[in-house]
Amino acid sequence: MIFIRTKARRYLPDTIRDTHGLNALDRLKIREKTSIISSLLKWAAFMKSKNQMKRYVLIKSMAAMELSELLRIIVVDVPERPRLRPYIRGQTFESMSIHLRMIDVAVSTRFRFQSFTQLRRLLAGFRFPTGKITLKHGYKIEAEELIMISLTRLSFPYRWSDLYERFPGRKRWFMKAAFYWFLDFMIVNWGYLLLNNMDYWKPYLAQSCEAIRVKLMNLNWVNWRQYHPPAHEPGGFRFCGFIDNTMFAFSRPGGNTDGGSAAPRVPKEIQQAWWTGWKKFHGMKWQTVILANGMDLNVFGPLSARKNDLTSLEKSNFEDQFTALQAGNDIKYKIHGDSAYYDNKNLGTGGGRGMASVRETVEWTYKDDKGLWKYLDYKHVLKLRNQPVAKIMFVCMLLRNAYVTMNGSQVSEYLISLPPSFEHWVSQGPSARPLPNNSIFSNDFIYDSDDDSSEDEDEFD
Repeated sequence: MIFIRTKARRYLPDTIRDTHGLNALDRLKIREKTSIISSLLKWAAFMKSKNQMKRYVLIKSMAAMELSELLRIIVVDVPERPRLRPYIRGQTFESMSIHLRMIDVAVSTRFRFQSFTQLRRLLAGFRFPTGKITLKHGYKIEAEELIMISLTRLSFPYRWSDLYERFPGRKRWFMKAAFYWFLDFMIVNWGYLLLNNMDYWKPYLAQSCEAIRVKLMNLNWVNWRQYHPPAHEPGGFRFCGFIDNTMFAFSRPGGNTDGGSAAPRVPKEIQQAWWTGWKKFHGMKWQTVILANGMDLNVFGPLSARKNDLTSLEKSNFEDQFTALQAGNDIKYKIHGDSAYYDNKNLGTGGGRGMASVRETVEWTYKDDKGLWKYLDYKHVLKLRNQPVAKIMFVCMLLRNAYVTMNGSQVSEYLISLPPSFEHWVSQGPSARPLPNNSIFSNDFIYDSDDDSSEDEDEFD
């Protein structure tokens, strides 16, 4: 059934928004193709007026090619819903697709990614093993089902028992083993994409800087608009990204240290180590640097929520890495931060209301982290001593970047800057760069505890 997509996803019912709606990346591509077609048609009219028919025909053919590319974006073939619901022990993308269409549940509701095509791209791009994957205690599972279990787990703070009906025949301990394997696999093989991948983004700095400069010139509020010369001109605009810190709250560290009803409680120093009197919760802090396309240039963490932003900056060594990244370049770019930072050759603050409004986009990425992966937004299910909280937070940020490459984001649409494709982003391959020494993930961190005996089936974890 052929359908023409004309509306944004948020204006459509939940059951059809994945197949009938336009996401941010689609709208950016449509804007780009429309601009190209308009320019080509103007040139064609000009050539026809000059009686240069060969050039006229050539330009018209180019416009037709761009139009066909545009139609591929807005015209889709929507599959009809099947009538039967399969009951399969080992779920695949195909069986789950039939099941979701049967019960009228959107793919994004269950897995956050908008189609099974995107899940297949995730499977191929992140190089998940083919065939059976051996988990802890000898459990075996296919990569497709492992991805679906993990994404379902992160999409909402379900109890493990809530996942039984979604994955018939799979028990709590089996799904937990699959989820923890997924976390370790992503960090060991692909953690460098956020922790040590700044060289990849070097060609994008100029594009990001120009997108921010153009946005400043065209802000909705006239008195906030700022007009700066391009980066290559004297006194030109040099800010190519934004830096800030975000906090994720978790449950108060508690419980007994060595088991038993009469065992001593956790020392108060452990609880105080993660407590922030400013936000009034226990939590972890992460430093992120983003570009205009909504992607993370660099991530560092976690630190205790007690630490301030300058501590994160110092421990991350970001300034030294950013200086080395631009060694030999004639144009030196800078990162913009709020008043917690200071002005030097790598960082800058201030800039008035206009710059403050554009810098606010870094907060939108934190909104996306918690909006896409609601597991992060419920501190009562994040228990520091029962589960690898830092790994869960980091993998969620990694998956958000993968989501942006496939669907765009509010940041990329606001600043009109296209992110790279997912395949290009992961083209360097697994473990292409070492994890930095100042990261907690660079050491032997593989989860290896008896997670079956310490948790009740009715608990969240």
